[in-house]
Amino acid sequence: MDVFAPPTGDAEWFAMPLITDIFPWQQPGCKFGRTWPIAPASEVLTQRWERFAAAAREEKAELFVTASSGRNTTTQVDGYRRLADVQRHEDPEPIVRYGYRSFDRQWVFNDPRLANLERPSLWQSTSERQVYLSSLLTGEIGTGPALTASAYVPDLHFFRGSHGGKDMIPLWRDAAFSEPNLTEGLAVEIGRALGIDPPTVEEIGAYVYALLSTSAYQARFAEALRTPGLRVPITADANLWAEVTAAGRRRLWLHTYAERFRDPAAQQGSHIPLIEGVEWEAPVTRMPMNSGEIEYDGDAMRLTIGDGVVVGVRPEVWAFEVSGMPAVSKWLGYRTRQGAGRAASSSSALDRIRPETWSDDWNDELLDLIRVLTLTLDEEPALADLLERVCDGPLIEADRLPTPSAPERQPPATRPRASAAAGG
Repeated sequence: MDVFAPPTGDAEWFAMPLITDIFPWQQPGCKFGRTWPIAPASEVLTQRWERFAAAAREEKAELFVTASSGRNTTTQVDGYRRLADVQRHEDPEPIVRYGYRSFDRQWVFNDPRLANLERPSLWQSTSERQVYLSSLLTGEIGTGPALTASAYVPDLHFFRGSHGGKDMIPLWRDAAFSEPNLTEGLAVEIGRALGIDPPTVEEIGAYVYALLSTSAYQARFAEALRTPGLRVPITADANLWAEVTAAGRRRLWLHTYAERFRDPAAQQGSHIPLIEGVEWEAPVTRMPMNSGEIEYDGDAMRLTIGDGVVVGVRPEVWAFEVSGMPAVSKWLGYRTRQGAGRAASSSSALDRIRPETWSDDWNDELLDLIRVLTLTLDEEPALADLLERVCDGPLIEADRLPTPSAPERQPPATRPRASAAAGG
């Protein structure tokens, strides 16, 4: 992008507050600098750790894959044994869910020794209510959603698989969800303008997500978005605010696979709803070697994975993209024997430990992914209508709202971590 080019966008655009002035702390996602600590199946990580732990000290350094900078096997991390000193049969640190890509939950070692840049403030703020919003805050947004979400600590390249930067926006600054990541006074001012009680960070997050996670936002503001920076149209109509917020709560529930924003009264339970016709016609008994063994027939709405078949997959679901990243085919590519991305071409012996068979868990997870995207697309017209009504009505402009202080923009202070495998 030409840094000397004038910014794009009109007066209406610049009157809206920046998302970074609403949620003042933004953070790059976690960067491991190597691919073997991440996998689509937790048992693969267990196998990789066992191989690493059993290796001699010299081989450990080779297996680790040391980047040009960052930690290596002899780096001393407070509270942890050096990786070079790990013994055979020593347990790994906990293997936990990880926001690897938009709509793709994988697994990772919760072990700072394995990461080049672990982002301790992200790990420290995780909780059963935390949601990490993600975008390209310093890059140009492509078609599709301008904002996606993860219930788990996200990867540096979570949003679209590349070009990750300072793009993660946690709703909370702490694991006790007592410190909202919200500019001081902003909720009070929004409440005053709407004539309601000050909204919570979750309500504001839901409102923002409803509008920015719809493809209509990118389409409407495509020219303005050529210059990095998301802006949020905030309605001055209390009834419309309530409509958008309710839609955003459902959207966040859906996009976090029903793990956040549950609300039985709104039919937002603990599972993604079933969709008639979306089902397995034949099970996967032959794990696909690579993406070449994954085929989609749009006319029949059939998705073939090796010798398995899922039916009821709409063409628009198969085509769904996040700024150029095809969500379904990308998800499937990581679940082949060869893998995808850098891991597929890695020379690391640990990266070559791959799933040999199709995981039973993936059967449900793939159907959930297809259901999530199907429902997402079904809701697009209603969200596009909400966006149009918001933008065509009275707005709360940026100059009425407070801007963040320098301390609010800083990550929360972190405390030293300690090995869980060693009992603390």
